[in-house]
Amino acid sequence: MLLILATVTLVQYIGHFDLGIDQLVVQDERGIATGNPTPGRMSMATSLCFIFMSISLVLIRSNSDKAKKVAAYFSVSVILLSFFAITAFIYNIPTFDKIRFISSMAIHTAISFFMAGLAVSLIIPRFGMTELFTSKRIGSFMIRRLFFQLLVATLLLSYIILYCFRKGYFAADFSIAMVAVVLIFATLILLLIVSRGINRIDTEKRAAEEELHVIHMYLNATPNPLIVVNKQGIIELSNSLMVDIFGYSEEELKGRAITSLIPERFHSVHKQHLERYFEHINSIEQQEKNTRVLR
Repeated sequence: MLLILATVTLVQYIGHFDLGIDQLVVQDERGIATGNPTPGRMSMATSLCFIFMSISLVLIRSNSDKAKKVAAYFSVSVILLSFFAITAFIYNIPTFDKIRFISSMAIHTAISFFMAGLAVSLIIPRFGMTELFTSKRIGSFMIRRLFFQLLVATLLLSYIILYCFRKGYFAADFSIAMVAVVLIFATLILLLIVSRGINRIDTEKRAAEEELHVIHMYLNATPNPLIVVNKQGIIELSNSLMVDIFGYSEEELKGRAITSLIPERFHSVHKQHLERYFEHINSIEQQEKNTRVLR
């Protein structure tokens, strides 16, 4: 119903006609008194946001990845439209200076759409632009560190320059040039800050890879087949001799449960042994930690 109502409203704007549905329930007396040509009607941006949100909410229920990806981009469109309206409100831009498309979107409506679009995006974080922020890869780490800092810096610096322009301190052309220079400088500073974090991660990664290479060399140098498991009993490392015993390569063994290589009748006993072993290791680590504290 909401999708139909918003679509009909948008069609009225495009076709420049009135079907009389805008005041069907409540009369917009104030809009009529002020001479509003479309009293009681939501703005074009509001109707479009309702359409996008309705489509997105329908598509996220689908089992198709393509449908969820489309839903993610519709929700991002809602976020962008509402954020544009919020920014216009923060900068106190008069209605006649705004694009007619968003001229009458109320601030509370824009905030509601922004929160709704963000919620839908977080429901399907593996699809669309949300994946760039939620992934654990280095690129996503850089986006998380850079985007929010750059967003705050851009809004704050632009507001200051706009304030100076309104006070008559800057001319229009100089204000535009100032925005460009300040944003470039702010971006450069943020890139330098983020690059240090990425370089640190890269250094730690290289050190871990070298340590892993040494461990592999040690495992393959031993005359016996060896397996390294974590506390959950999942195989993390193995040497090449395991191929001769079980017929699995190192890649095939990694990520498998150690119990998959043990007869089922020994599973409970092996679990008890593994738990006692890690309890012993944890007690040793706790003793070493207490010793360091006393020193």
